Amino acid sequence: MGNNIIGSIGWGTSVLVTAIVFLILRRAYFKKRDERLKYLMGFVGFRFILFLSATLAPIVYFFSKNLLLTGIFISLTYIFMFFSFVFLPLLFTSFKLPKFRRYYFCILLLIAVFSTFFIIINFQPAVYSPQTGVVSQFTPGLLKIFYPLAKILSVLPLTILFLFYAFKESGWLRYRSFFIGLGFFWVVTTIVVPTLVPAPWGGMYCCVGDILIAVGFLIKPKEKT
Repeated sequence: MGNNIIGSIGWGTSVLVTAIVFLILRRAYFKKRDERLKYLMGFVGFRFILFLSATLAPIVYFFSKNLLLTGIFISLTYIFMFFSFVFLPLLFTSFKLPKFRRYYFCILLLIAVFSTFFIIINFQPAVYSPQTGVVSQFTPGLLKIFYPLAKILSVLPLTILFLFYAFKESGWLRYRSFFIGLGFFWVVTTIVVPTLVPAPWGGMYCCVGDILIAVGFLIKPKEKT
């Protein structure tokens, strides 16, 4: 994973957006006490921390030139990214397949724990490239497998579920399902898209899915006639 001071603008935008989304969801949760909002809050909250870590990594290097501390922030970005996925099996099984909740949750939790252990034992200080201004850290090969695997396992089922609802339902329920499904689909695309666009757009791109999901969950559906 690599980032530079310009990229921090994009990640910083995602920090601000996810903080606002989290506070909106938090307010809605305390009003409705809907457990689904609680799971979504956990997902968005951990994404806020990973965006914050990604934002701080190049800033820390810019001001301190401390590659060890910069490496810690990059590693924290990975760790919180993996743990953000743990909340999604709980969200999915609150809609479908509740009997599989424990197994589905444990699979994502094991991936997160194992990935964290792997990050810790393979930790290295960050490396600075004078040519590009990017601070980066060696990424173990297994993480390049576990990251897309965890994201697909946790996010894709929700994408399919809500887009299916969008075609099946009508009225506000259709719009609600469409926004949520599109938001989760957007999150899936962050496996690839941020690496293809220049800074700071990659970081900004990552928060769009959070906005769409929150909008969907906060739409109040009307009763079907």
